Amino acid sequence: MPAQWVRLQCNQPLPRYPNNFRFAGVDGRGRQYMLKDPASNNGVAVIRIEDNRGGMEGYTGDIFWNGGNNNGAPWNGGWWNDNWNGSGGWGGGGGGGYPPPPPPGGGNGQWSNNLVSNCQNNIRNKVRSQTGGANVSFNGNPSRKQAASFVMVDGNGNARGSNGRQGNFNYHCTMHPNGNVADSSYNWTSGNFNPQPQPR
Repeated sequence: MPAQWVRLQCNQPLPRYPNNFRFAGVDGRGRQYMLKDPASNNGVAVIRIEDNRGGMEGYTGDIFWNGGNNNGAPWNGGWWNDNWNGSGGWGGGGGGGYPPPPPPGGGNGQWSNNLVSNCQNNIRNKVRSQTGGANVSFNGNPSRKQAASFVMVDGNGNARGSNGRQGNFNYHCTMHPNGNVADSSYNWTSGNFNPQPQPR
């Protein structure tokens, strides 16, 4: 099953440029670590969880930082303008509370119209790279859910390659609400494509 975001608790707004940003896994199977830190990834931290055992598991991790700045911009107008539809909030009204309120009606109307297509194009490129250019198609409408300052897109698709090779997969994208991909991955669920490391 795709991962699900359960809870985020913060005691202060995270600045655009945090000092000494770090991550510590608290509990859960396998290994948790920071793959990319915000200082070197345009303000976005990427945390990777590696768990090769089957079955459900909950994971908890902590993030820490020692102050920081928003490069001269006010927190609500500077940080959110970068990633939240250019309006300082999900609904375009700014606000200033933390965490931000959920988007009206599930928020789909406030997110970029390119969320799904950008996610699927990213996944298509990864699958084609692994399979030597297989034809990739996607099934139905993927789910879209708010998770802190991101939108999670989850769905499934299939690939058909040469010599009768084919496979089905599920995919997950972590998206900025403006339509940019923060991170993405897919997993083969059936078929005869040999699993290989995905290009990052």
